[in-house]
Amino acid sequence: MENKTKAVKFGGSSVCDAKRIDNAAKIIAADSCRRYVTVSAPGKRFSGDEKITNMLYRAFVSTGDDFYSLLEKIKSRFDEIISELAVPVSLDDDFAELLYARKNYFGRDYFASRGEYFCARIFSSYIGYDFVDAAKCVSFGDDGAFLPEATKKRTAAALSKSERAVVPGFYGSMPGGTLKTFERGGSDITGAILASAMNCDEYENWTDVSGFMSADPKTVDNPKTIGIITYKELRRLSFMGAGVLHEDSVLPLMSGKIPVIIKNTLDPDAVGTRVVPERSGKENGVCGIAGKKGFSVLRVFKTKIGTSAADTEKIMRIFAQKGIYPVCVSSGVDCVSLTVPKSRIVGKEDYIRNEICACAEPSCVTLGDDCALIAIVGAGQRLSEVFSALDGERIEATSVDAGSGDGAITVGVAENDLDRAIKALYRKLIK
Repeated sequence: MENKTKAVKFGGSSVCDAKRIDNAAKIIAADSCRRYVTVSAPGKRFSGDEKITNMLYRAFVSTGDDFYSLLEKIKSRFDEIISELAVPVSLDDDFAELLYARKNYFGRDYFASRGEYFCARIFSSYIGYDFVDAAKCVSFGDDGAFLPEATKKRTAAALSKSERAVVPGFYGSMPGGTLKTFERGGSDITGAILASAMNCDEYENWTDVSGFMSADPKTVDNPKTIGIITYKELRRLSFMGAGVLHEDSVLPLMSGKIPVIIKNTLDPDAVGTRVVPERSGKENGVCGIAGKKGFSVLRVFKTKIGTSAADTEKIMRIFAQKGIYPVCVSSGVDCVSLTVPKSRIVGKEDYIRNEICACAEPSCVTLGDDCALIAIVGAGQRLSEVFSALDGERIEATSVDAGSGDGAITVGVAENDLDRAIKALYRKLIK
């Protein structure tokens, strides 16, 4: 254990106030291997409270007294943390810079990033680690695209003189120094970047739950905690709405096969969930079920279209031109079905139909009712049991995709059937 190196990330609920920050500091102190730390902005302290990042977003679009009132509330919350922890940190100049940034159009991402920046400065001071700004580590291109290889090199260089350091999550910099944020959940990615760049043995992700649940506890009562799951399986579940860990957070770890351990800051002795390259033996089987609403199925009918690579390629090119990427594609001999996020296709339906008719000359193009998708991860060859579970509740599958190569089965159901379907599948395949 003494020779290991760990990267550690604490989510917003784990640093929401001084008490939680002190608890996170004790977790760091309990294991000398925890050398590189990422923190989110403070999250909600209680029901009805507001996350700091949300407050910063609101402040950016506010005007007049509303802006100054929000800024004062944000500063008061950080000042309270500083006072209770008794750290020698002042954010007076930083909030003066926020005022300057507002007047000089620094941009929305600059505002949003300050929650992580302030929290990391406080946390690094409290635990006695170096503070290293994420703007010196994480690289985005001129077009705003994340640059993983450049980021890995910059991070390794920025941390080369730090035995132990805290790096803010969620943001980095573009050429010229303009700050750019990841999408929500980006602090998970920053923690993984630290683990990869510093060749860590493990990446610990500390949150407010004791691991990754096998189903949404809002739908299934007391779902089992997943003990072990693969990178691919986690990405599939996260994409489908299981929100414990951002789906892209494992990408920096995959080449080095660095495992992730999801832990609970309020119950640090709980085993949690381990995310690894592969599962084997008795670990195999269905590990999780997740579902998400907001999809539509477009079907293209034409004799032998399912055997025509040229027609399918034309259809995919039309979608790509409009920034629409199907999450499921299935075909029969005379039909190709594409399941797409409804939000991406709304307002573009007529264009898509017209273009498909012009280039593929189908007999018919239909856009079905809204549907939900359910991913049954680790299902493997158990397709008959999936249909049995749905049939038992008289739920019709509107689409099926079992050919993704990651051992998952994805089924489409009517949106109104989503919760019933998940419960039925959980009873049949997991419980």
